[in-house]
Amino acid sequence: YGYVRVRRSASVAAAAAFWSILGLGLMDKGLVPLVLVGGTIASYELTTGELTFQTVFARLRVLHAAWGALLMAVIIAPWHLAAGVRNPGFLWDYFVNQHLLFFFDKKLPRDSIPDSLGFFLALFFVRGLPWSFLLPLAIVRSWRTANGPRTALHRLPLLWLISVLGFFS
Repeated sequence: YGYVRVRRSASVAAAAAFWSILGLGLMDKGLVPLVLVGGTIASYELTTGELTFQTVFARLRVLHAAWGALLMAVIIAPWHLAAGVRNPGFLWDYFVNQHLLFFFDKKLPRDSIPDSLGFFLALFFVRGLPWSFLLPLAIVRSWRTANGPRTALHRLPLLWLISVLGFFS
């Protein structure tokens, strides 16, 4: 929602809300929200054909990325630094072990067992009940209504779903 608001108006208030909420997501879920939001936005920009090598910096300016990253840092840095000072080894464990090594299934200790792709996709459907029954219709409707330039944002929820499923599978 924040991305759509910034994309439509490029207002500083909308950008501040977007980056603040992303910072709160980082506080709650670690680096995953940054990857999911970034992947969704990048896939949207690529599928609309508006993101090219020449337009990357213009898009970042529209999102107010320079001070937005600073705002996120102001939100997340104090707690992470305090936790790192109080708990030696925390920053390595949090960023490297819990995020990077976990992604490559090399985390120690191995305290999680990965599921098969089929099981993950089936549980995705089950966890979304009763709304999962509406998913096929929503996907078809989203894709059909997302053909014009004014309705391209209808594609965003579908790309978000693809980014989330792709990342976690």
